[in-house]
Amino acid sequence: MEYAEQARAMKKQQKEKEEAASFCERVERFWNWFVQNEQRLAQLVESRSSVETDTIILTFSEGTNQICRGLHFHVGGEYEFTFAVSGRDYLFYLLPYIIARRPQSLQHDWKFYPYMQSAQGEDFTIRMNDISASAGSVQVGMEYDAERNSFVLHFWSEALAQAEEQLAYTIFYLLMEHSIGEGASHIFIEDVQRAAGPQEGTFPLTELEGRMRQKIQEAGKEFYALPSERYTLYELNPEEGGEPRFDVLFGTTCFTGLVGDYYADDATNADGLLGCGARAVYLSFPIAGRDGQQVLDLRHQLQDRLESEVLGERGSGREAGILLGGAIGNERAYIDLLIYDEKTFEQKLRCLAGCGEEFSLGEFKRHSPLRPLAF
Repeated sequence: MEYAEQARAMKKQQKEKEEAASFCERVERFWNWFVQNEQRLAQLVESRSSVETDTIILTFSEGTNQICRGLHFHVGGEYEFTFAVSGRDYLFYLLPYIIARRPQSLQHDWKFYPYMQSAQGEDFTIRMNDISASAGSVQVGMEYDAERNSFVLHFWSEALAQAEEQLAYTIFYLLMEHSIGEGASHIFIEDVQRAAGPQEGTFPLTELEGRMRQKIQEAGKEFYALPSERYTLYELNPEEGGEPRFDVLFGTTCFTGLVGDYYADDATNADGLLGCGARAVYLSFPIAGRDGQQVLDLRHQLQDRLESEVLGERGSGREAGILLGGAIGNERAYIDLLIYDEKTFEQKLRCLAGCGEEFSLGEFKRHSPLRPLAF
């Protein structure tokens, strides 16, 4: 009994240690595991036609569990490994970092992707619950809102018309995300509706990305495939004497879901990030009677310093985090950050000691207090 109790205690301590690890540390564990098991993984890929899918998933999950449990991925031929966001938006801001940390020592010609990529117009088929549909057979109509730079889609096919509603939408979303990529789907597709029957002016789903690019280009806008590259302006109605960030007048962000969650008192994205060892935070300082342009200029100067002196080069695989955006309020200014390595971030943040500002740090979750920083 004493031995069993000790074993349980050791297992609990190990679990707590793993959960306390930063996202950076977890990614390092994943790649160490991948390198150590590369030969075994390569053999699974080479013999995937004769190996049960569950065996492949369970084996690769040993590695992805080093980051967090429940990560979705796809293993293809030619040593392809692709993570999948699968509706968890916060992963768009984590998965590219994992790929950027790929070790050069991997022997096989592995191809790693942070999320489902565009099929580049190629046709493919998805089968689910005895319903089979190909991207080329599904007809799509689209409505473009140039002001919002977004699309509403209508779809129809013989196969999906026979499926019950939920299954039809599930199959279409899978076809769409594989066809134009998960990134573009998340950024540009605002709504999807199943049509009652064939409609005029529709086209095969395989042509959707090309037509989207054309519409966006004609509107003088840019086509993005990665949500963290697209910044959006937002405006709010401030509240006097309210909680932190409730004085905000306007801001910019590349993670609208996180900002929306904060004001809706929803911690889905923040907790999802935390479950992977990352943390969404904001640096704040009082406006102290300065006019809007002065505060905006100062915020931009501080953001530049944070990126160059604290966070590190974005996309390098060596950064301690990334800039998400910022906001200006009636009382305070805010700089929004996603931290991959909290210890490194806090150490390097001391470079702001001589700025003359009274900085506070807050977690990007409603009701979280601001913590004054003493350098």
